[in-house]
Amino acid sequence: MTTSQERLAIAVRAHAVPQTGDGRRARPSKTAKPQATARPPRTSNKKDDPTTLLVFDTETTIDSTQRLKFACWRYYRARRGGGWDCVQEGLFHADDLQRADPAGMAVLRHYAATTWAVADRGKQRRLQLLTRAQFVEKILFAAAWEGPARVVGFNLPFDLSRIAIGVGRGRGANRGGFSFILAAGNTAKGYKERKHRPRIQIKHMNPCWSRISFTTALGATHSSRGDFVDLRTLTFALTAESTLWTVPARRSASQEKSTPASTASSPRPTSATADKTSL
Repeated sequence: MTTSQERLAIAVRAHAVPQTGDGRRARPSKTAKPQATARPPRTSNKKDDPTTLLVFDTETTIDSTQRLKFACWRYYRARRGGGWDCVQEGLFHADDLQRADPAGMAVLRHYAATTWAVADRGKQRRLQLLTRAQFVEKILFAAAWEGPARVVGFNLPFDLSRIAIGVGRGRGANRGGFSFILAAGNTAKGYKERKHRPRIQIKHMNPCWSRISFTTALGATHSSRGDFVDLRTLTFALTAESTLWTVPARRSASQEKSTPASTASSPRPTSATADKTSL
């Protein structure tokens, strides 16, 4: 048996009793009732069912930078009695695509000019063709920041990062995450970012879930954080699998160059993309 002794710090929780001016303990009044400590109201993280959806998917270059080339998007409105109606559909492309890939830009223009958009009630419209900046301002901000639309995508953090023009470090609750700049400022006056438009902040919480929200914009009259749903996270929650689709191997650069533009795959979103938004 060892006789060695060690000093241990002991913390004791005690109830402090108030004292009177002469040092004696104050006796509680028999008529006094204990006062309940006021608790702040609990806030629920549950969001109302959306009435509109913005679904988009990006296509990138096949090199290590994976820069944006073009993307497809659809805007849905909830139908009475259930289901969704696609009310707008279009494509958008990198702001510098005309300079970087004139042939690719020509393919997009031809496809948009010769393809009918999916629309409800038999309305006939051509696909909209926008630049990245136009999509961010006229569609994303208008629908999901100023409006209540839910933004939906598969591996959504990646797609959102592709439409950004800059990135910074997350702060506060987003510390350890990313803060993506979407709106360019007046470069002629030396402003790289338009402060009156929000950034998108993304923080990876685990391999299958990321926290996504808008930041507060300068002078904004509302504080919308947005509503974002990553279908990859939803898939994992329902199946315990991170993906349900087999991603085909990327073609080599030589294979890309040998593929005529006229035989390129359609950039239009498939029906499976629309069906997944109802989840």
